[in-house]
Amino acid sequence: MSGPYFNRQGSFIAEKNGSVLGCVGLRNFPRKGWFDIRYLAVRASESRSEIAQKLVAKAEQYADSSNCEILKAFVPAVQPYVEVYKQSGFEPARRSLRIGWDLTTRLSEQSKVQTKELSKEFADDAAEVWVEGLRPFWDFWIEEQGGPDTLGK
Repeated sequence: MSGPYFNRQGSFIAEKNGSVLGCVGLRNFPRKGWFDIRYLAVRASESRSEIAQKLVAKAEQYADSSNCEILKAFVPAVQPYVEVYKQSGFEPARRSLRIGWDLTTRLSEQSKVQTKELSKEFADDAAEVWVEGLRPFWDFWIEEQGGPDTLGK
């Protein structure tokens, strides 16, 4: 992993007898002092939760030593990871929804929703609906990207 947001010094690997047991990564946001804990993964074992808790604690300690203002965590809704973050004091703030589509099956009943190709005539209406649908999420994104002043430049 690399890139401008991956924080090498704030990312850790748990090992025992030369075998990797788990890892966690700290990610920088474009806004100074904002971090995100990601990539928590631990091999299945009796001490899986304990190892995960130690990795998250290590990432938190690094973030604190780096003058952290905001620390967020991203995790799929899978145990034991959700519980590890809860025990570390994180509270769910935002959820993302992923939908998978199976195009091999189709519903037999007719839908009351009509789908059409977008014409120039309705492009402005479609853009307005899209913007209004995303508006609740913009505040999070704008802050994560450094605030309105940074984005306006």
